[in-house]
Order: sequence, then C-alpha cells, then structure tokens
Amino acid sequence: MSIGRVAKPGFLLGLYAAFFAVACVPIFAVDVLPLGDMLNHTARIYILNNLGSEPLLQKYYAVHWELFSFQSTDLLLPPLARWFGLDESVRLFTVFALALLMAGTAAVHRVLFRRVGLWPVAAILFLYNFPLMAGQVSYLFSTGLGLMLFAGWIASARWPLAIRLPLFAMASLGLMLCHFFAFAAYALLLISFAIGQARHAPTRGEKLARLVEAGLPFVPAALCFLWSFGGTVVGRTSYGELPRKMVAAFAGTMTYGDWPDIVLTVGVIGALWWFNRRKGIAFAPGMRLPMVVLGLIAIAMPNILRGVVGADLRLPCLLFFLIVAASDLRLKGPRQSIALGTGIFALLVVRVATMTTDWSHAEADYREFRAAEHVLDPGSRVAVIKVRLDQRANPGPQTPLWFVSCFAVIDRQIFLPQLYTLATPLRLAGEAEKLYSDTLAQDRVVRWDPANPVFTKVDPETVRQVERVGQRMSLDEVPVSTIDWSDWPERFDYLIDFHMGVPGNPVPALLTDVWQGSYFTIYRIQPPRHGG
Repeated sequence: MSIGRVAKPGFLLGLYAAFFAVACVPIFAVDVLPLGDMLNHTARIYILNNLGSEPLLQKYYAVHWELFSFQSTDLLLPPLARWFGLDESVRLFTVFALALLMAGTAAVHRVLFRRVGLWPVAAILFLYNFPLMAGQVSYLFSTGLGLMLFAGWIASARWPLAIRLPLFAMASLGLMLCHFFAFAAYALLLISFAIGQARHAPTRGEKLARLVEAGLPFVPAALCFLWSFGGTVVGRTSYGELPRKMVAAFAGTMTYGDWPDIVLTVGVIGALWWFNRRKGIAFAPGMRLPMVVLGLIAIAMPNILRGVVGADLRLPCLLFFLIVAASDLRLKGPRQSIALGTGIFALLVVRVATMTTDWSHAEADYREFRAAEHVLDPGSRVAVIKVRLDQRANPGPQTPLWFVSCFAVIDRQIFLPQLYTLATPLRLAGEAEKLYSDTLAQDRVVRWDPANPVFTKVDPETVRQVERVGQRMSLDEVPVSTIDWSDWPERFDYLIDFHMGVPGNPVPALLTDVWQGSYFTIYRIQPPRHGG
C-alpha cells in the first residue's frame, strides 16, 4: 500500500501545517535570525531603504542597478522591511522560503505520482540545512520557486504551446533574476527530464520536438546571461579541499556539524537503504536521469565559482528535496505509516530543540555586541578582524557570528567595507572608492608605507604588527574583493577584533580598547604616542 493513498486531503493539509508549525519554532524563538550571511544582506537592505535620507551613509555607499545586480533578497526585502521592519521582514522571507521548499517538493511528487500522500512531509527534515545556516535564504527561496515551476512544466504537458512556452519563458527569466544558481539547477532538472522523455518517443522527429519544446523557454534567459552575467560576476574558481566537499555532499542535513546532524544524516541514509533493500521505495522512472545528472554536476562543482563562495552547497541541498519528491514509499498497513510519521516527527523535534538552543546562544552574543556598539561614533569607519574558532568556556557555532559587525551599520550608520557588493545593487562610493585597487585582496602582500605624517615615526615592530593585521584582513576577504588593506590605520577610525575568547591587542602602539566583550574587543585607532 502506498503511504497516504487513503488519507483525506483535509487530514494531509492539517498534518503538513502542524509539522511546518513545529519546524518554524526556532525562527520565532529569537529576535534576529542568526543565519550567517543574512546579517550582511540585512545591512544592505537597510542602506537601500535609507540611503536617500541618511547623509552619513551617502558618504560611502551608492546604489547602481544592473540586470544581474540583485537577488530575491534585494528585490523583495526592501518593501517588506518598509512594511514590517527589518527583522520581521527577514523572518517572513525565511518562513516563506521554507514553505516554498515544502510546497515545491509536494507539488513535484504530486505530478509524478498523481497524489501527494504523507511521504513528502519527510522533506521537513531538510529545512534546517547548511545553506540556511550560511544565510543563503535567497537561494532556498528561489529553489522552492524552481521546484514549483518544474512541477508546473510537467503538469502543463498538454497545454497549447502558444500559452505554455511564453508563460514558462517569463517564469524562467524571473527565476534567473531571483537567483542564478537556482535557475541553473531548474534548467538542468527540466532539460535532463525532457531528454529522458524524448528517449521513449517513437520517432526522431518527435524526440527532437520534445527537446526543442523544453529548450525554447530558456532562450530569453540565455540571451540575458550572455549579455550581462559575465561582466557582473567575475572572480577566481577553486574546487576546494576534501573536508569542504564532504560538508557540501551532506548540505541537506548538515547545520553546525554536531551530533544531531550526524544522527539525521545516518538516519536518512539508513532508512533509504532499508526501504530499498525491501523494495519499499520506488523512484519515478522519468526522474532517474535528472537525479544522476544533478548528482554528477554536484560532485564536479567547485567550492568557489567565479568568486561565489559555497557554490558546491546548492545542488546537494536540492537533491535531498528531490529524493523525497521523486520517490514513493509502499508500506504494509497503517501501523507502518504511523511508525514512519512518528519517526519523522521525533527527528524534527530533536532538530527544532537543538536549533532553538543554538540560536538562543547566538542571540545572547548579538545582544552583547549591540550593547557595546554605542562606543562607535555615528558614521565612523570601522575595520574588522573576522571571527575565528570559539575559544570561550561555552563555545557556540561560528556561522551566526560571521557578520555580527553589520549591526553597527544599521544602528550607528558606520562604514563597513565588508558589505557584499558582488551581484548586488550596492556600491562603495565617495572616499570609500579609494580602497579599491587593481589586485585581488587575497593575492596581495601587505606592505605599510604611511602617507600620513602622524604615522611616519612608528617603530619597525608596529609596522610589522600593522602589516600582520592587514594581511589577515586581506586573506579573510571574499575572493572578488580588491580592497587594499595596507594602510588601514590611516583610513579607519575603529578596529573590531573578534578574538572569540582569546583577547590581545594586535597593535598596542596604535589601538586603544574602548570596549571589552567576551568574544570581541573594540579599539579606537589613533596616532602613536610620543612619536611611537
């Protein structure tokens, strides 16, 4: 018996809603979602909404829209933030992204097996994944849209071409503008699915017709890609080390690499193996080729693609949802159905409990920083030594603290050069443009030759310390950054060192601490006393 074959629609809807409500508990348990890059995106949204009325921001930032200059965050979050506030808009956007992933999984399952049933609710276990922890909410939102579009393409097979092709051409272009990686995954999924269908067509002409029909909706998006994308996203490519590739392979079940991740990963692999051995799981025949294609490309995907970090996280995460969408369980009687549902719910409760605990820890760190940032003068220029491994007595995950300094952009209108400008409408302007150079920051060997006379009499040890800090900030930059950190003491007013429990003034002659926290120190940058 197929699981959920006899379940009533009202019961299924209530079950899905109940599971999803439980899954959202961590999202509503904290004031600010601790989602890695999301704080960086949130600061950018604040600037986009307030640049016209904040002279302090106008000194350093400008807005320049291009065809590939935004993701769904830059398109949807600014109006949401104006209506609901920054934190609530991020919360709503995240909930909607996760709901789209669940709806997309159920929709694909529905068109493949002509029913929804209980099995697609298992996708709830993959909502807390590594891309979410890294703050790639825009990708997850767009991936949910891609799954919905893929389901729509299959369901509309008998529609007139005059309606189907223009509709999906516009939808494909819109998806690409929301997020290129989600669009690329959707294109691979649909084209490989069409190839699998064409193999069974009776004549060559019909085979070709099906492939052409599947490819035509991507023509407008492909033309836009060739015209604009190459000039917008430019940077290095690197495959990555083995540990990073292992994390990427299990991106759908990994969050912070602690024991719940291991339990969930082993449980999912074990359950699929067990059902497959007993022929209790069946995959839709038309999905075998797409799963193989996406799997092979996921293995070949570099960690850094043209400067975009974490490129290899995207397809593996999608594959976890596709495994559920493209498969169907056949269980013997209602007892096995109840047992499976209970098991999924138990794993979900463990996931929710650990996420809530971890996020409460991160929220306490957020509160500590926001209580300290008042020492930063409004509109001041702030450099940052990024977080390292947490050495405190009660360490927490590193991911939530990647961009905690971005709170000061929102609360104090500071200049923070680490804000993302790649494939966004935000640009550094005014005196901030002078930070740019012709060399990638990660390739630079930092040498400090002070131009400001007040710094020219520093001793050689201080010069070495300045260069050591500048070198670290250069290596911590994103791969596409060309910021020159050589003369950071002359260009910035403050330095924040996220020492993570191991404090120590990195340049005593130039830095005076103005706030000591449990995991960070805020220093004021000043000329050397008594000539160094």
